Amino acid sequence: MHIVGVPVALNCTRGIRKQVGKSKLFTKTTLTEIQDKMRNACIKSYNKFYEVNTRLKQKQKGRNQDINVNDMGNYREIKKQLAKKEQKLEKANTQTKKLVKI
Repeated sequence: MHIVGVPVALNCTRGIRKQVGKSKLFTKTTLTEIQDKMRNACIKSYNKFYEVNTRLKQKQKGRNQDINVNDMGNYREIKKQLAKKEQKLEKANTQTKKLVKI
């Protein structure tokens, strides 16, 4: 789940008194707490609605990682091959549709 939030900090000493204060509210700890509360609330709601007692798998640390395209080896070459094969497939589908009409 993705959360979009605009945290507001009040009584700021620099600039205007009311400012966006992302770093004051969204820290690793608070985001983890929000995620844990959301997981628990969602499974509780699910169980109540479907009258079951389902449990979620334990969270895995470090499972989500961003991978740079340059680190994917031959990603660009595979993408080109995929595009060519999709074109061939589309051509074959068009010919098949023509044959079915006859």
